[in-house]
Amino acid sequence: MLIGAVETVSRYKGDPARALFSAPAALYIAVNVIACLGMLVCLRMMRPDWLFTDLKDDPDLQKLSLILASGFGAMTLFRSSLFRIKTADGELGFGPSFLLDTLLFASDRAIDRGVAPPRGNAVQAIMKDVAFERAQIALPVYCFALMQNVPSQEQRDVGVQVKELAAFGLPPEISAFNLGLILINVVGTGVLKQAVKDLGPYISYDPLAGDRRFTAIATLMNGFDVRQAQQLAEACFSLGRPVSLNGLGDLRIRIAQLGQEEIDSRLKALILGRWLVDLVGHSTVALAIESLKQGPGAPPPPPGQPPAAGNAQDSPRA
Repeated sequence: MLIGAVETVSRYKGDPARALFSAPAALYIAVNVIACLGMLVCLRMMRPDWLFTDLKDDPDLQKLSLILASGFGAMTLFRSSLFRIKTADGELGFGPSFLLDTLLFASDRAIDRGVAPPRGNAVQAIMKDVAFERAQIALPVYCFALMQNVPSQEQRDVGVQVKELAAFGLPPEISAFNLGLILINVVGTGVLKQAVKDLGPYISYDPLAGDRRFTAIATLMNGFDVRQAQQLAEACFSLGRPVSLNGLGDLRIRIAQLGQEEIDSRLKALILGRWLVDLVGHSTVALAIESLKQGPGAPPPPPGQPPAAGNAQDSPRA
C-alpha cells in the first residue's frame, strides 16, 4: 500500500492529496495490497525454512519477517520483466511488470482526467490578470525562491518549457494560463497564488480591461505617426520596467514586419499600441509618446502629471 501511495504522490506533485484520494489511485493501491496478500499466501504455502524453521522460537520476529518478505517480494515480482523491447514510446517489458505498468498507465490517465478541471479552474483564477511577457521570467524565479529546495535541474527544465511556450506565439492570455500550469506542477497551487499576489503590480496587465482598455489604447495612439514606431518602442524600453531580451528582440522584429504591411496607418498604430501596452503598461507608453512629441532634447514629464494643453487626447476616456 505504501509503495502504491508513494508512486502516485511522486507523479502528481502539483496536488498530491487530490490525486492520492481519487478513485483510480485507490484502485492502484488496492492492487498493490492484493499483490502483497497474494505473496503472503504463497509464503505460507511454501513455508521456507528461513521463516518457519529458523524463526519458530520468536513468533513476533517471524510475523514481522513474513510481512516484510511479502511486501518486498510482491514489489520485486510485479516490477520484474523476463525481457524488454524498445519501442517508439520507450521500453516495453514482458513479464509480471507488464500487468502493473498497464494498470499504472490507466490510473494515470484516469487521475489526470479527475485532476484537470480543478487545476484549470485554479490556474484561470490565479493567472487571469497576469501578463505573460512580464511574468515569464519574474514569476518562475520568485516561485523557486519561495520554495527554496527546487532542484537546479528542475528549474532549468521549467525554463526550457517557458522558452518553448513563448516561441509558440500563442495569445498572451493563453500563454499566461499555460505558464501557470507549468509552475503548478512544480510548486503547487498555494505557492503560485502567493507569488502572483506578491508580484501583482509588476506582472499584471494594465488596470484597464476589456472594451475600456481598447478604447484607451485607441485614444492613446490617435494621431501617432507609425514611422516613429521603433523610436517609440526604444523610449518605452528605456522608461518602463525591465523586459527580457527575447521580448525586446521579438517586438523589434514584429514592428519591422508591421511597417511592411499594406494596411491603414491608423490600424498599424493601434496594433503597435496593443503590443507596447501589453509589454510595458499604458502609463509608460503614454509617457514615451509625450516625450517624442516634445522632441529629443526635452525631458519627459514627471509620472502622474497630466499632459500639456493640446494633448488631452492622450488621456484615457473615463
